[in-house]
Amino acid sequence: MNRSAAHSLPPSIMPGIAWSFFDGEVFADPAEFNERVRERQEDVGAEEPWEPARVVLPAPRVRITYFGVVSPDDDEYTEMSVELASDDRAQFTAGELLFKINNAVAAHLRGVDHCYFEGLTISAPPAGDDPPVYEMHQGS
Repeated sequence: MNRSAAHSLPPSIMPGIAWSFFDGEVFADPAEFNERVRERQEDVGAEEPWEPARVVLPAPRVRITYFGVVSPDDDEYTEMSVELASDDRAQFTAGELLFKINNAVAAHLRGVDHCYFEGLTISAPPAGDDPPVYEMHQGS
């Protein structure tokens, strides 16, 4: 990613989107997932509408850091990360990004206190071949 593209990265992504990883459900169908997120937005009375087709990250890859547990028997959180690649190798839509985050972190956030998605904040710009790093904010 070139320097000007790095400057176009949003400092915050989807801060008003409500989602819970508590059930640890992994989805096979993006359309089903998007419908569940839309329903969740309505259920919690969120002000931000769920727009799964909206481009939220103009980058082909991203690393997401978060706190989770290694196994369901663990009580201690550990810092974890996952690297994701966009399907079109150019950008992520809201639906694609949250779908991929959900499926990547579900096993580590199943049944834990800090299981609520509260958006992403950039913590490191891309460097060399490394993608930008975003921290996932997790509520309880």
